[in-house]
Amino acid sequence: MMFRSVILVLAVAGWSVLLSGCSERNIDKKMAVAIADAKQGKLTKAAAAAADIAARTPSAAPLLLQAVIYEKQGDYDKSLDLARQCAAANPEDFSCVYTFGRLSSLDKMRRSEAFGILENALKLNPGDRDTLVLLCNLGTMLSHPRTGVYLEQLRQKPEFATSGTLYYQYGMLRAREGQKNQAVLFLRHSVKNGGASNPALILNVARCMDHYNLSRKEAVNMYKFFLNHPARKKAADIREAQRRIAQLKP
Repeated sequence: MMFRSVILVLAVAGWSVLLSGCSERNIDKKMAVAIADAKQGKLTKAAAAAADIAARTPSAAPLLLQAVIYEKQGDYDKSLDLARQCAAANPEDFSCVYTFGRLSSLDKMRRSEAFGILENALKLNPGDRDTLVLLCNLGTMLSHPRTGVYLEQLRQKPEFATSGTLYYQYGMLRAREGQKNQAVLFLRHSVKNGGASNPALILNVARCMDHYNLSRKEAVNMYKFFLNHPARKKAADIREAQRRIAQLKP
């Protein structure tokens, strides 16, 4: 899953196009092999190949692959720095800007900056699914005023028509705006549309109902739904739900 974004981005941008200025005709094949090795967890081999390709061509693609390999290896600073360099050198390249934004979003201190970077990425590739997902996730965490714009764009995509997480984000947005009735409707919808199989989402719905004082009764029901869910749950979450049920009951 860690490599999904860069592989998708390179496919969208067309890494064969990115490498078209290289004189070595088999460079595309080498890049394909390096990506395949990275997907299979052969990180040392993939990193060496990416470094070799980067030395032979000015393309951003091998540098982006190196950035994701650093990320996978746990070296976030190197990963982010390399992605930043790629984006600065290629401000019109979607793959570079998106990767920089995605990596920036992993640091809670950089979320506001990441939101702006990802908005720029979306301008370069309008409607991109992964960019919209990140913008919606970040926007919900930041209470960003443009979150609703991106939620609506994502909702238009068929695969998100019944997304519990998407409707939860709508609910959060409406709750923060003080639109309690709409918030409750969206939160109910989030559980009905796929969320019932996701105990973490159920707990978050309960928390939202509770925190924003949307409905004491429904908050209790959601906490109970979470507790009765058969999936494994964290002990701290179980204690939280039990405590809030006791405090919310009349």
